[in-house]
Amino acid sequence: MRIALGQINSFMGDFSSNADKILEWAQRAADKHCDLIVFPELSLFGYPPCDLLERDSVVEAQDKVLQKLATKLPQDIACIFGFVGRNKKRGKHYFNSAALVHKSKVKKIFNKQLLPVYDVFDDSRHFSSGEVKKNRFRLKGKNFQVLICEDMWGWDPVHEINPVKELDPKETDFIINLSASPFTEDKRHLRLQFAQKTASYLKAPLVYVNMVGGQDEIIFDGG
Repeated sequence: MRIALGQINSFMGDFSSNADKILEWAQRAADKHCDLIVFPELSLFGYPPCDLLERDSVVEAQDKVLQKLATKLPQDIACIFGFVGRNKKRGKHYFNSAALVHKSKVKKIFNKQLLPVYDVFDDSRHFSSGEVKKNRFRLKGKNFQVLICEDMWGWDPVHEINPVKELDPKETDFIINLSASPFTEDKRHLRLQFAQKTASYLKAPLVYVNMVGGQDEIIFDGG
């Protein structure tokens, strides 16, 4: 299994530019015969989305770009990238989501469960909470479990639940974490600590990709 990481600098609300970056990196990975490429949290929309989510027309514009992107991506590689998903049931209008695209189709959508509301984060303002236990897919006979950023941080006492503990190690061959985790002085240590705990609990290798670049005063350091 060859997995590529698309550590890109997404610009908030610039869907066409973000899609071009995803397409470029996916083609590079396909040329190197990778089976899967993973991009950061909300890599198509940009993070944090802030007040852009007050306008449904903005999300509609993202949806159109997503559908076009799905048809342009290389056929022989699966691609996972973050976007703003829609909630058709009760609750907030949107999910913090990731899409699995393969052979020009959106095969599955994964939704973030833990929505941080501390420091620079305000996810629960616009997003409904998903269920990590539904975020599993198979590729080439292997089971992949998808976590979106904070879903791996349930080990922190600030959270009342830990989504990782809802998962079955016997149904997990690989763990994927899409993140938009800003830089702070002690953040790298915490990321590594929680990644190690997650991989140890599920007894599987963990693939982690974080956004890079800056959005206003927030710096994303990759890693």
